[in-house]
Amino acid sequence: MMVYLESVRFNPRVALRNVVAGQQVPMELTSLGRAYLAGISKQERARLLATFKRRSAGATQSLLAEVQRSIRSVKRDGYCAVSWQRGVLAVATPIIVRGMPVYALNMSTQNVQPTARLSAEMGAYLLAFAKRCNEALAGE
Repeated sequence: MMVYLESVRFNPRVALRNVVAGQQVPMELTSLGRAYLAGISKQERARLLATFKRRSAGATQSLLAEVQRSIRSVKRDGYCAVSWQRGVLAVATPIIVRGMPVYALNMSTQNVQPTARLSAEMGAYLLAFAKRCNEALAGE
């Protein structure tokens, strides 16, 4: 599971999906978890993927293939986009700073039809923010 350390809302109105600090979401289903998986070592990733297979009948070959696609997306584009809940698009990227644990950032929007264009637009904003976070954490 991934645990949210913080959640910032752009729009204060009540949403169908409210994420709060401490909330847990499934690693293999979410952009947040998949970005994290892309940021860790191959050995740790293999261990976690094996865990997903053992713990859940839902961890089908199809799901694991989606996870692998997301990891390739992070390696290629810097982020992955996932729509695991209907009408919600979430993009995420890992935060990797030498000597620190891997973290992940994500942003999401709801009531949308997920598209590659929207994913890329959100991904660009997220990557710019992640760059600032990386610089701050690295002391630059």
